[in-house]
Amino acid sequence: MQTQSRDRKVTTESREEEYLNDAKSYSRLRNTFNDKYIFNCANMHKIHTFKNDVGQGRSKSVDIGTYNGQKVVIKKLSPSKSTVRQEYRQLLFMKEILIRDQLEYPGIIKMLGFCVRHLNSEGYQKRRPHRGDITAVYEYGEEFDIKNITLNIEERLFHALELAYLILYLQNSPLGSLMIGDFKDAHFIMVNNRIKLIDFDYMHNVEHPCLFLPNQPKTDCPFNLDCKKLEANDSSSSTLTKPCDYNKGCKLGECRGYNVKYNIKRINQSFYPSLLKPEFFPSEMQQTLSGLVMKLEANDIDIEDLIKELKNLKHTRTN
Repeated sequence: MQTQSRDRKVTTESREEEYLNDAKSYSRLRNTFNDKYIFNCANMHKIHTFKNDVGQGRSKSVDIGTYNGQKVVIKKLSPSKSTVRQEYRQLLFMKEILIRDQLEYPGIIKMLGFCVRHLNSEGYQKRRPHRGDITAVYEYGEEFDIKNITLNIEERLFHALELAYLILYLQNSPLGSLMIGDFKDAHFIMVNNRIKLIDFDYMHNVEHPCLFLPNQPKTDCPFNLDCKKLEANDSSSSTLTKPCDYNKGCKLGECRGYNVKYNIKRINQSFYPSLLKPEFFPSEMQQTLSGLVMKLEANDIDIEDLIKELKNLKHTRTN
């Protein structure tokens, strides 16, 4: 009997130790989350909102508030719009939060926390008075017009380089090569003299589709790209409407490199004509700049080469 009692005691102590270890692990995980984000559902009410609806998009409305004396941006699920279904707006907002959670880069707006309490029409069947309750908090930045701000040459090259590095990061992101699907000048703000991207709900990693015909070199790809076979893991992916088996006649391909080319094109259309206007630079730099501008307008430059040329211009300026 004494032996059985000791065995039970050992087993109980072992289980208690296991439970305490699990609790410590959970606490470490919770602290990791708290280290990453300042806000969650428990403390978001402590933000003092002083400006409402300063901006609205397809899925979100934007408020400005303060917390411990610092300005923050609060994005909330926007009120119902006749043109966009509530469920679709919820999906877009949740997608933005999930994508932002997986990206870490200085050129991307910092998310300070989020809270998801319920979705639209959840609750009692007969009475569903609540729309979705989704909130995310971001660092505060200022809107700007690149055409109308005063910049010296060093600042012009700095901003041109930081935008190029952002494109490089998106090309090699943890989610694959990402395209800024809803590219707007208003989706970039200035935070402590850095240009940051603030909108992610239409960002995706799907390259432009094409018809893969291996014996025909010409393709229907934009930017003069080649049509490539899907990668092995993509051709059998559950994200396809049906698996692509090239042995059974599948001709689905992708214009690999389209996403980064598109991002270069849009960054050039919005920012580089103002930042890299040759007449703003000394005469000894204008010829090199004019050549770079021509390549950008033709979208005939890779992101790595763009960064290299901008760094060379910066080196020329500092020497």
